[in-house]
Amino acid sequence: MLVALSAIVLPLLLLVILRLPARVGMPIAAIIVGLLSFWFWKMDAMAMLASVIQGAHRAVTIGWILFGALFFLYAMQASGFLQTIRSGFSKASPDMRVQTVLIAFLFVSLIEGVAGFGTPAAIAVPLLIALGFRPLVAVILALTGDSVAVSFGAIGTPIFVGLENVPGASTAFFSQIAKSLTILDFAVAALMPTILVGLLLMLSKRQGQLTRLREIAPWTVFIGLTYALTTFALARLVGPAFISIIASIITLAIAMLTVKKRFLIPMRTWSEVSTRPSEIKPVRSKEYSLLYAWAPYIVIVALLVLQRTIPAVAAWSSSLLDLSLRNVLGFETINSLWPILMSPGTILLIVGILTLIGASVHHEHYRKAVAHPLKSTAIALSALVPTLIMIQLFANSGINSLNLPAMPAYIAAVLAANAGFLWVVLSPALGALTAFITGSSTISTLTMSPIQYSAALDLGLPVTQVLSQQISGANAGNMIAIHNVVAALTAAKLHHQEWRVIRVALIPMAIYLTLSIISAIAIAYFLA
Repeated sequence: MLVALSAIVLPLLLLVILRLPARVGMPIAAIIVGLLSFWFWKMDAMAMLASVIQGAHRAVTIGWILFGALFFLYAMQASGFLQTIRSGFSKASPDMRVQTVLIAFLFVSLIEGVAGFGTPAAIAVPLLIALGFRPLVAVILALTGDSVAVSFGAIGTPIFVGLENVPGASTAFFSQIAKSLTILDFAVAALMPTILVGLLLMLSKRQGQLTRLREIAPWTVFIGLTYALTTFALARLVGPAFISIIASIITLAIAMLTVKKRFLIPMRTWSEVSTRPSEIKPVRSKEYSLLYAWAPYIVIVALLVLQRTIPAVAAWSSSLLDLSLRNVLGFETINSLWPILMSPGTILLIVGILTLIGASVHHEHYRKAVAHPLKSTAIALSALVPTLIMIQLFANSGINSLNLPAMPAYIAAVLAANAGFLWVVLSPALGALTAFITGSSTISTLTMSPIQYSAALDLGLPVTQVLSQQISGANAGNMIAIHNVVAALTAAKLHHQEWRVIRVALIPMAIYLTLSIISAIAIAYFLA
């Protein structure tokens, strides 16, 4: 059991307790997990090599998203668009508590619903920093906000793909899960805006945080309830695919209306503007309309939605330039997909180029727009590559000479055999732990859902509820997922601060899990 837990314990020990930077701690963790896999798990040597190739390839796919996000950031800053957006927010509401809800919760949820896979933080963190948030605070808020919407992220991928191996998986079954999830996560969805503002105030250097939280709480709870009720209704009207997208747009529109009308908005404004100077001065000083400045973001969302909803566009985008690795070294289960045109990084890069052209930025700045992101992405890859290699060794450890299950499945099986009805508590915790390591709610659910399904049957628990708890727990774990943290820090131009982010993010993650468990127990009690 200790060997199986190594991929979970080592990152926590090295990054959070010993405070090693990820570029140092994760290579150590990857080497130890690899050695343990070979010596104790008797993992096939060729499978280990295939896992290394798979992990490195997947790290590059994440690096590509980062590069695109950073290029897009440079374009938005150099063009002057970000300055216009910042000015627009200052006129609408200079209150950073309001901006936190609008960007770190609703905008992040919208991007999660469209793209997922670490893209929301990479896009939202620079925007928060441009609004005056301290970089580390921006990272923590964006990662925390990218949680509730993950259930239905990337057009419902955690459900459609994560549960595809569950017996009886069907459209009707997926709809049942969606309905169950919107009940299970109702409380945390309703409270997430308040949790985010509480985090903002907790991380501030000013006094009177509780007072500032109390005065904004009626508005944050109203926005949270609006989002929760909207997801509840959409799960029963449109199915899992578009819940996060539509709920975010509806709630964002209502939130902007309440800000304009000053409904439940405190008279006193709270702000703590960062004194960190912008590294990229706008080349164009022209004042743009707010709609024109937001146009690049609108185009990004529109292109991503088109790619993922129109079959002909999806097929063309997936096949035109495909750098995927399939059946690595002959192992059918070891693959790494990378259709370049379907990657959010490509969309961000294309829209970034169009932004520079549209703002008539001189061509000499194109070189800088490439050089700065390349440098930051290279630094991020020094941590991402060993992280993804360790993840793939952990996930592929089922290819061994002892006929042992893969380490994640082994952990789940041991816990299920000894948990009894405590599985109601352990189920979301298992989802969170595997999401922390794999960095993906989809991969966490795809790996754990067969075990969760079997445990529910063996223990006489409702299958729908247990699988919903798996996804809910994975949402919480997404806040501290290692490569998401590395990517968000890179977007903020911060490095080697993983321990600070994870240490703070453990607080909202624990709150999320607690609310999910309480909701599950309450549901089980009322249904009994």
